[in-house]
Parts: sequence; C-alpha cells; structure tokens
Amino acid sequence: MKLIDMIVCEDIRPEADGRISVTGIYDDINVEAVLVPKDKDSHPNVDDHMAVPMELAILFRFQIESAEDKNFTKHSCEITLDDHMVRTVSGAMKLRDESKYLRIHHRRFSYPLDRDGKLAFKVTLTKDDGSSQDFIPLNCPEVTRRIEVRDTAPTEDDFGQK
Repeated sequence: MKLIDMIVCEDIRPEADGRISVTGIYDDINVEAVLVPKDKDSHPNVDDHMAVPMELAILFRFQIESAEDKNFTKHSCEITLDDHMVRTVSGAMKLRDESKYLRIHHRRFSYPLDRDGKLAFKVTLTKDDGSSQDFIPLNCPEVTRRIEVRDTAPTEDDFGQK
C-alpha cells in the first residue's frame, strides 16, 4: 500500500458514479474569529491557546500494490497541531477485489484549532489479525489564527457583501 496524496478542504462529496467532488482546497489554513461580549461590561479573555472551531474535510488516496493490501479492514487518523492532539477519526472499510486505489475521506468534522502551527496526520490501516501499517503525509498545512474582540457583531460589510 502506498499513500499517493492527502487533501485538506472545505467539503468532500461522493458522487453516484464513483467520483468524489472536492471543494475549497487548503494549502495553508487562515482562521479568523470575531468575539463579541455579551454586554458592554464583560470582555472575553482571549489567550494564545483559545480554540477556534474550524470545519475541515480530509481525503487520503492510496495505491493498492498487492493482493495483501486488500486485507485492511479499519482505518484511523490522528490529527495533531504542533504535537498537540486535535482529533482522532476512525472507521471500517472494505476493499473490492477489482480495486486499484483506496480513498478514505472524512467529511466536515469540526476541529478545535487552539494554536498557530503545523497540522500533522498519521493514518493507520489495520487488518483483522491486528497487524497495521502507518502512513504520514508530508504535504500538511500551516494554521494561522486571528482572533479579534469587538463591541458589536460583524456586519455584512465586514465580509464584503452588500
């Protein structure tokens, strides 16, 4: 089994004909959040590790190199941000005999991004006998957060809309 690539994006949609539609591919991730106090006397305490939730989808593509590769039945993915655990996602899988490629996609999970830094992924494929193989993609995005505190909620003008 060989990891071909990984894509981090806004959304992934399986199509009826077997294709996958990928929307909003990220090279790096810039997260912006605006905090508004509940009333004029309270101000949110913004610190360096305040989590900003971000919805991301992830696609991994593997090339099946041997019949033995088709014996993997489970997958898990550990996602870290500068060596701090963000989320673990896992699931079952079944490969068809005629399959040449394996696609694993995780659609729109919310990730609490609590720092700037480099995202890292470790995908583990596991067989029923408990043996496993780890894959670590190299093309991982950088995360940059910007948190702003305002007295009023954002308006349409803040987003370039009229």
